[in-house]
Amino acid sequence: MIRSEKQILSVRWLGIPIAVAASPLLLHGRALVALWAVCAVAAGYCVVVSRVVLPRRPEWLLHGPLFLLGDVGLAAAVIVWTGGVRSELYLVYFLFAVLIGLRFGRRSTALWLGVVLASYCAAVWVAGAPPTLSTWGTVGWRLGWIACTAFFANLIIDHATLAERRLQASYDATLAALSSALDQRDVETEGHSQRVMA
Repeated sequence: MIRSEKQILSVRWLGIPIAVAASPLLLHGRALVALWAVCAVAAGYCVVVSRVVLPRRPEWLLHGPLFLLGDVGLAAAVIVWTGGVRSELYLVYFLFAVLIGLRFGRRSTALWLGVVLASYCAAVWVAGAPPTLSTWGTVGWRLGWIACTAFFANLIIDHATLAERRLQASYDATLAALSSALDQRDVETEGHSQRVMA
């Protein structure tokens, strides 16, 4: 668990300089300054997670509240300050979808995905999205693909877990077969290998 959270933290750290470097190409004026401010807060968030949460309270990340308050709150702020439904930075929500799919089981994936999607809708609404069918069609299209991404990541984890269980069962069967072969070869130590494996 801590290892995977450290890997997720590295992705966050990687995303900050990418956002800072690419933002002048995408944004101007207050939106640019706002994005840089969010990146500064994100860097502080990463420091807190790496120095306080991971070493002392890693269970906070498993249940979602810090994830919800940190990652999703920062992403919603970016959407609000960079144009709402017109913001191309909604793509960051696909990362959340993958993280949710990898981190949580199916039921929890649905719950946390609902929270993430609601935060995107709220950010679009706060940013002043015009209440047109086209606007909400765009939002629905994005949310649908984000949801598909989360459930696809969850499916991949399910398949990987099943493959890992099958590999472990195959390993155990191989050990049992080797142990049986040793026992049959040497009658004096019969059963010893089975006792050692148990």
